[in-house]
Amino acid sequence: MEGWEVVTSNDEKVGHVVATIDDFLIVEHGHLKKTRHPVPRTFAHLREQERQVCLNLPKDMIAESPKVNDENQFDREEAARHYGLAEPDSPVVGDGEVDPDEAVWGPDRDADAAGLMHPEKLRAQIQTHKRHERFPSSPSFLGDRKPGR
Repeated sequence: MEGWEVVTSNDEKVGHVVATIDDFLIVEHGHLKKTRHPVPRTFAHLREQERQVCLNLPKDMIAESPKVNDENQFDREEAARHYGLAEPDSPVVGDGEVDPDEAVWGPDRDADAAGLMHPEKLRAQIQTHKRHERFPSSPSFLGDRKPGR
C-alpha cells in the first residue's frame, strides 16, 4: 500500500501512504511542509484498481490527529483516543473483552465534549418537570371553586 493515494469518502485527497505500522496507516500530506499522521486501518477501504485508500473519516480529523515523527513513531494510545478507538491495553469497565475497534466512550463523554448536560441528569430533570405537570395548581383540582358556578 505504500505510495497509494489516500482520499476521503467524498474523494477529497488527503495524501499518500508512506508506511504501515501495526493497525495504523501512516499518511503523509502537504507539499512544502509535509506532516505524517496515523490512521487506523479500520477506517480504510481499498480501491485496488485505482491504487487508492478510501477513508470514512473527514479530512480535518486526520489533520488534527497526533503527528508521526521522522522515525515513524507516535503515541498509539493518543491516536486511538483521538479516533475514538480502544487500544488492547485500555482499562475495561465491567466484564468482557475490548476489541481494538471498540469505542471507549459513550454518551457521557460526548456530552462533556459538547458542553451538554449528562443524559442521566437531563432525564432526571425531565422526570421532575413531568411530575409537576401531572399535578398542576388549578382551582378545580384543589377544590377552590365557589358553589353555584
